[in-house]
Amino acid sequence: IVSIATDSNNAIYAVDLNRDIWRSSDSGISWILMNSSFNIGGSNAAAMTINNTNSIFIVDNDENIWSSTNNGTSWNKINNSYGSSLNSISMTVNSSNGLFIINAAEDVFTSSNGGITWTKITSNINGASDDVVSIVVDVNNVLYGVDLADDIWKSNNSGINWTAVNTDFNGAGGNPIAMVSMKIDTQAPLMSLNSPIDFFNSSSASLNFSFTATDNFVLLLNCSIYLDSILNYTNITVINGTITIFNINNIDDGSHRWNISCIDKNSNGNYSSSRNLTIDTIF
Repeated sequence: IVSIATDSNNAIYAVDLNRDIWRSSDSGISWILMNSSFNIGGSNAAAMTINNTNSIFIVDNDENIWSSTNNGTSWNKINNSYGSSLNSISMTVNSSNGLFIINAAEDVFTSSNGGITWTKITSNINGASDDVVSIVVDVNNVLYGVDLADDIWKSNNSGINWTAVNTDFNGAGGNPIAMVSMKIDTQAPLMSLNSPIDFFNSSSASLNFSFTATDNFVLLLNCSIYLDSILNYTNITVINGTITIFNINNIDDGSHRWNISCIDKNSNGNYSSSRNLTIDTIF
């Protein structure tokens, strides 16, 4: 196995030396082959990462960037030799879907448009010290790297400047081969009510209720609409950041209040503010 990564649904992906893509949806107990030779017989993969919309990215040993948006089933080359003249070592992505690659010279490259174009933002992050073997990013978008001298490096400004935060972290133990950042999600979704406006008056007993739910971590949300504090409908596949519409029919004449609740897969839940409306079908 060359590289391993997880998506927002806790599925695990791995790429091997045959350029095959594997997926596990049960914490690594069983695996399914998603694609044989993702780059059609090209060079071996060097590193892999997955962004928060579950797009998978691989950089190969010819420095080409590949992407899959369907769980690794099919792949597209989105960049031909991103700019490094040396092999890539590690790849990671931040919460804004910014991609980062570090190469064998400890140079850091970044892309802000899904891997299409790349910019070298710093050279030799550890000052010609031992090779950096892995980089990761935490939930606060702080980058970390570890090198073969067992030193830990940190960047607070998207990889531009790096400082050593620990030297020989394991006390002259074995050399590190990888670094993992655990993403713990404690933030609840946020819901923006689009329509109807507050204190809306309608002569129809059937209305569409529009809202947009956003979450910092997951793609799909479980959202419900309440009318006068009574649950009406639930949609368990509301897409993060997109407009969603609930339709309610046969609303009684009179004054009503409505609001939205959403919960993510990590059991973080929230309620929107409430809006008022009046139905008057007799006029």
